[in-house]
This record gives sequence, structure tokens and C-alpha cells, in this order.
Amino acid sequence: MKTQTVIFGVILVVVGVVVAVVFGATSVTGRTHQIIPAGGIGVAILGGILSILGATAKAESQTEQFKCQVCGAVFGSDIALKSHTKDKHGSKP
Repeated sequence: MKTQTVIFGVILVVVGVVVAVVFGATSVTGRTHQIIPAGGIGVAILGGILSILGATAKAESQTEQFKCQVCGAVFGSDIALKSHTKDKHGSKP
């Protein structure tokens, strides 16, 4: 989860809802502003999308890496390193 993205999304949701409610209820010269509440709703929707994306995003993980002692190639598992060493260098690690 990307916490900063979720927080920013929640802030946008709150700001969007407040703008939609405040300007939706405000009447100027007998007409209600239609564009500003719609913009507030749009900001709230954008904030919701950002919150969802931030909550579902994979965190940058610290995966263990295995390095070949002969050529320096890096692998994500010990099995892959052993296979590489056997295939490319003809020896067991």
C-alpha cells in the first residue's frame, strides 16, 4: 500500500465533497452555480480513484538477490542461481 497516495486521495475526496455541498447550496442572484459543484464532485471522484489505487498498489519490496560469483549475474532465487551456474559455468556453486 502506498500511504501517501491514499492520504492524498482521501484529502481530495473531502475537499471535493465540501466544495460540492457548499457551492451546491449557495445561490447567487437566484441561480445556483452548476459548474463549481460538478467540479467538486469530479475532484471527489478523482480522490476516490487515487485512494483505491494507492491502497491496492504493491509496496516496493526488498527481495533477496542472489549473485553469481563468477560473472556477477543477479537472480531472484537460489534455484535460479544454481541452474545458471551449472548451465553457464559447468560447475556446482
